[in-house]
Amino acid sequence: MREIKSDKLTSTAAANWSTAARQAQPPPAFDPSLVQSIYLTELGGGSEQPAALKRVMLLEVSQYLENYLWPHYEAGAASFEHVMSIILMVNEKFREGVPAWTCFEKRQEAFPDFFRACLQLKADGAEGQAARPMRMHERTSFLIFTINLFQSLEHEMVRPLVLKLVSLPLWRALSPARLQLELHALPQLAKHWKLLNKKEAKASKQPGYVPPPQRPDTRFVPGLLNEFLETLEQALAAEEAEGGAPDVAMAEGAAAGGRGGGQQAGRVQPQARAYLERFLELLIDLLSQLPTRRFVRTLLDDRAILIKIKLSPVYQRPEAALYRQLADLLQ
Repeated sequence: MREIKSDKLTSTAAANWSTAARQAQPPPAFDPSLVQSIYLTELGGGSEQPAALKRVMLLEVSQYLENYLWPHYEAGAASFEHVMSIILMVNEKFREGVPAWTCFEKRQEAFPDFFRACLQLKADGAEGQAARPMRMHERTSFLIFTINLFQSLEHEMVRPLVLKLVSLPLWRALSPARLQLELHALPQLAKHWKLLNKKEAKASKQPGYVPPPQRPDTRFVPGLLNEFLETLEQALAAEEAEGGAPDVAMAEGAAAGGRGGGQQAGRVQPQARAYLERFLELLIDLLSQLPTRRFVRTLLDDRAILIKIKLSPVYQRPEAALYRQLADLLQ
């Protein structure tokens, strides 16, 4: 308790989002630069390493999410750091086993906008905007948040938004031959597909129309699969120099592997391994729930995801024991 009281974050919380501060007249004004500073210095945003758990726990104890991040979230105006800070605090609530979505219920009307902002972090060029590149630990945190979303289908606020990511439009990412094969085998589904195309043709005549391949919700799961396969190819890196940046070492290791005629030496980078393990956890969750399984499974089969997982050099590495167990469970 003495450490908590003397910590600088406690002083910051007391001055900006504590109960006493919010009841003051006038209350402290929201400072976006403070959110950015906390994300960069305390939540790992300015480092190649993830945030220290103690710092995240301290922010959670101070009710950073409930009293500052969410009340001051504004659609279209929130920065990357603001959205990622909310994601990290939600992950911490899930880790601690406390209700994570309760504070969002006070402003349910803003939650769909926040959800779209989360998708936009991975949109990379969708709707004319380029996504900010994420560090490896940020990618992993985003995956954990996605897992938490799909494990919250019982929540009425979360369910309709999340299920859109794994609905029939997801099949636009299938290869043409596989799509025709599936529709031929399922005549009733083929009718829904034709109706979906008719609606798109009608909507395309409206101003501001965005084609399905460019929508963040339609390209979300395929984009995650592409990111996973890219990481899988680059995960086996040369032994990094002391103090070297993991992402740099990963890239150099992948390049060295290409020069070596396919023989990649070194070890699986710990952050890359954590990302790969979390992604397999996400796939297992998607295939384990009936509402999310139907269309995702076909896409995974079309892209031969399981085959690529098992044929990758990572699968044979001794430090990837958990990765192999998750791959077997996925199979």
